Amino acid sequence: MTDYGTNVRENPHITFGSNNLSFWLALLLKWEGLEDKTEMFDMSMQMILHGTTKDLTVDIPGYAMADMAVLGEVYLSMAGMEALMGEEGSEMTVVNKEEVGTSGT
Repeated sequence: MTDYGTNVRENPHITFGSNNLSFWLALLLKWEGLEDKTEMFDMSMQMILHGTTKDLTVDIPGYAMADMAVLGEVYLSMAGMEALMGEEGSEMTVVNKEEVGTSGT
C-alpha cells in the first residue's frame, strides 16, 4: 500500500484477468456449491508461487479462499465477464480438478 497523504492506494499481488479465469471460475463454483458458506472456513488450498529464483508452496486457509470468492463475485457483478477477459491478469491455473477449490497454483 502507498500512502499519498489524502488517500491510500493498494496494488494487489494477484490481478483478475484472462490468465487466471480457470482458477477464479473453479473457486466461484466451489463457493456457489456450498449451502453454508462458513464450510469454506474449514477448507484449505495449496498454492505454488513461482518466483524468479525458487518456487514457494503455501497453504491458503479457508477464510482467505472465502475472501477471494467474495472479491471475485463482486468484480464479476460490477465489471462483468468481458472486463475480466479484457485484462491479462496474474497467471494462475487449477492443478487438481477433482478437488476444485481445494488445490491450485
